[in-house]
Amino acid sequence: MASAEPTARTGPRTTTRRAWIDLAKGVAIVMVVAYHAQLFLEAEGVAEPLGRARAALELYPMPAFFLLAGLLQRRLRTSPWALVWRRRVLPFLYLYVVWSLVRFAFFSALPGVRTDGPPDSGRDWTLLLLAPLVPTSVYWFLWATAVVTAVTWLFRRRPRAYLVGTGVVSGLVASGLVSTGAESIDRTLEYAFAFAVGVHAGPLVQRLVERATPRRAVAWAALAVVVMVALAALPLLRRVPGAVLAGQLVVVLAVLRLAAVVGPRPGTRWLAALGRQSLPLYLLHLYPVALLTIAVRQVDALRAVPPRGLPVVLLVAAAALAVALPVARVVPAGWRLFQPPLALVRTRAAVADPLAPDVAGPLPAAPAGSTPPDRLASPVVAATTVSAATAVPGTSDPPDASADPAPVAPPDAAGRVSTRPASGPLREMP
Repeated sequence: MASAEPTARTGPRTTTRRAWIDLAKGVAIVMVVAYHAQLFLEAEGVAEPLGRARAALELYPMPAFFLLAGLLQRRLRTSPWALVWRRRVLPFLYLYVVWSLVRFAFFSALPGVRTDGPPDSGRDWTLLLLAPLVPTSVYWFLWATAVVTAVTWLFRRRPRAYLVGTGVVSGLVASGLVSTGAESIDRTLEYAFAFAVGVHAGPLVQRLVERATPRRAVAWAALAVVVMVALAALPLLRRVPGAVLAGQLVVVLAVLRLAAVVGPRPGTRWLAALGRQSLPLYLLHLYPVALLTIAVRQVDALRAVPPRGLPVVLLVAAAALAVALPVARVVPAGWRLFQPPLALVRTRAAVADPLAPDVAGPLPAAPAGSTPPDRLASPVVAATTVSAATAVPGTSDPPDASADPAPVAPPDAAGRVSTRPASGPLREMP
């Protein structure tokens, strides 16, 4: 979203919705990067294990990403499989394969660098070949999103049964009562319900968020703190079927309502900016974290930094974000690191895309004398909406690919409109 202020083109409804989504994603991506920094530093003896705090901190970021992904994909319920495959499933699989190869090349070239996932998994050819079936890297989220999207589409005509079924499965897996033995598959099953809620109960979630008042938001925040403390302090409570799943929903809704109430302010705009760039940050942050860990382990004094190495963890996470953010902005679109080739996902220009996200409200009015845009793009591949028209003059905020995809080139002299995007790659996680 370019600005939080209502404009003649966007109106207050669009800006409000996009503001809280951006903030929620910003909080989530910061927590993800900090969590991975903690894992790397813990392996080097710089940071101590999170212990029971891990159970509390895991209640928000990934459930939030899955719920918001579903919220932005509600129209897949009425879309044909061919379009779902090309615009929702295939792009995530493409990114997963590409970045699995990038990860393998990076860690193979630097044998002294600790890998994410199982020890040396980033250099193991066998695990690389098995990656399409069982992810072992931080990129499992891309694989999981593709899988839950496809499964949700398959059961699109049975929304209530699907919600109940995923609720039972996710509740059992989240409480540790059921396990497949593969962490990535377990996590996919654990967060499938959050995605299903976003798809099938999206309007209810939006109403709960957008009707939040400061008093209600604070009350929900207090409830979330109580839930986090209880689940962290009482291990037996986490074994109760559905307890962790309920805790995830409470914490996610609490943060979303706070984000809606707080809105874009001078102190939160940086979080919203990170939320708009969440996908590149997610894809890139692993490498600066790994390299910074090497630098940190050379300084013995940092091993004794209290409390539990937390300042070092936050410093490494902040540095990783500071490195990843400018890199994401300068990577040439032609490298196709953040979006698949257009030929993989292109559809006929004459057909409106029913998968266009419907959270951000109506499309902005086209400028006088211009051709109205067609919604042909998905949030996975930037394509053909006039997101440039939503920008507020005098700001440098990037277009919001999740709400309004990138601008299409203007018509030529004969009135033909190209379907090739006029700007770069996706900048948000779904």
